[in-house]
Amino acid sequence: MGRPHALLLPYPAQGHVLPLMELAHGMVSHGFTITFINTHFNHARLLSAMPTTYNTNPSINFISIPDGLQPGDDRNHVANLCKALMTIMPLHLEELIIKMMHEQPEHDKPTCLIADETMAWAFDVAKKTGLRTAAFWPASAATFTSMRNIPKLIQDGIIHQHDGRPFLWVVRPDITGKAIINLPKGFKDRIGDRGMVVQWSPQQEVLAHPAVSCFMSHCGWNSTMEGVSNGVPFLCWPYFADQHLNQTYICDVWKTGLKMIPDENNMITKDQIRDKVEELLGDGEMKKRALEMKEMATKGVDKGGSSFQNFNTFVSAMQV
Repeated sequence: MGRPHALLLPYPAQGHVLPLMELAHGMVSHGFTITFINTHFNHARLLSAMPTTYNTNPSINFISIPDGLQPGDDRNHVANLCKALMTIMPLHLEELIIKMMHEQPEHDKPTCLIADETMAWAFDVAKKTGLRTAAFWPASAATFTSMRNIPKLIQDGIIHQHDGRPFLWVVRPDITGKAIINLPKGFKDRIGDRGMVVQWSPQQEVLAHPAVSCFMSHCGWNSTMEGVSNGVPFLCWPYFADQHLNQTYICDVWKTGLKMIPDENNMITKDQIRDKVEELLGDGEMKKRALEMKEMATKGVDKGGSSFQNFNTFVSAMQV
């Protein structure tokens, strides 16, 4: 019998692809071969972003299938993207699995499929092809529990040139839709060497740097976990989906961050940002709690920790 061979299918967005990629590397370290299935669009972006000197893991193979949209279509339009994925991708995924089953040597045939929960249609495809399946949830456990209990909950009724602080501001062109960042006139001259505006940064490395005192975040779960694991307090500015619940945990449960409060015009003012930064940096107790959360997170992934044990349990289940 060969190595277990897992097919991994993410939802085509950065916050979904990256954690599934981390899972892929973790599974490789436990003896799996991985086929990572991106859309054609994301596959091209992935390849273009890789340095020419980047050494890919030989146990991870990247392939792609169509997402159902045309090259010029807006892939940030979530409703249109999801509709296209559900309409077009199932047939292409099924054809891919059948082809791999027929053409791969016996010891290298796919044995399981792990798909993002937003790609739930993939489990029907896997069932037809006889693959073991697992759903990947890239958000928090609290969000998962909340979504499962929405019917019951209904029934029960239940950045910164004025603050004087040095900063790093990441403005992603794939979100803004512009390759060039249009900053206010004279902005760069006014901030001098106090600030840097970039299109991308290695967030984990930045947050791990001792000079970083706070993290203004939209509170996506990946960013939340990276901030927590590095002991950095948050300034929370959520946008949609699970981000508001994550903010609640950061500010109200863990007490390691502050909320941005929109004014009567639903705006966050520069004065509030400045005041919140000063409040956060002056709160030694909040920094202390952030470091305590970092210690808890570290213990969870260390040998014998809860996350360490849960991952081993998952790997064992997918190897059967």
